[in-house]
Amino acid sequence: MQIPRMHPKAVLNLKLAALPLAFALTALGAPQEVTVNGPAGARLRVEAVEPQIVRIWMKPTGDFTRQPSLAMETAPTTRWDLASSTLAGSVTVDSSDLLVKVSEATLGFDVTSKDGGKALLSGVSIKAGANGAWSLSETLGDSEHLMG
Repeated sequence: MQIPRMHPKAVLNLKLAALPLAFALTALGAPQEVTVNGPAGARLRVEAVEPQIVRIWMKPTGDFTRQPSLAMETAPTTRWDLASSTLAGSVTVDSSDLLVKVSEATLGFDVTSKDGGKALLSGVSIKAGANGAWSLSETLGDSEHLMG
């Protein structure tokens, strides 16, 4: 049985025709930030600069507006695609290397490594103070120490 062959130009046109569709699916399919709404209008946003670097923002009110960096002339603006899922009051954000699990009730979160589930941060809690200040706390393990 003879297999029909396509002319190389027809194959190239077919590949080029599929390129915009693939780009559109990538651009529209995966978010580059996930925002979790918490109590009293507070929100927590997860972004990934790279699969192994996540940025976690907490905003009691207002927009997520990036201020100019005092440490660098230009702060990195690259973002990595994220996947997210919601189950039983928790939102899990997946950067492909890290998982960030956020409680919708408290905006507390855990960060684990995806390659074996090692906890990098566990039971981090965010609390509002009487004067409008926010505090973030995380319990240290027996082998962890603060120096300085």
